[in-house]
Amino acid sequence: MTIQATILSYWQENYTGYKNLIKLVSNAWVDGYYYRPRTDREQLEKYHEGLIVCTACIAGEVPNKIIHDDIEGAREACEWYHRVFGDDFYLGYNAMSKRPKFSGKP
Repeated sequence: MTIQATILSYWQENYTGYKNLIKLVSNAWVDGYYYRPRTDREQLEKYHEGLIVCTACIAGEVPNKIIHDDIEGAREACEWYHRVFGDDFYLGYNAMSKRPKFSGKP
């Protein structure tokens, strides 16, 4: 099984969320660093309280699965995030008529 790095946007809802966000970021840099800081679902479950999350851009887990026609995987990911974050989980939406083309130029 290949695990692909994805993007997830976080915001703190309160002081507890702020402390948990600091823990997640610190752990990502210290324990999860592999080319870039990263975290996993286990850490998200442990430090989810007080956080608001959004699936982010097309590099997010859910949009990425949808682009690759893995609708069941996207559904599973949404259900997991909703189970962990409840009403503090948001599904990001980007209106695009085509898959993006990256030219490498800004």
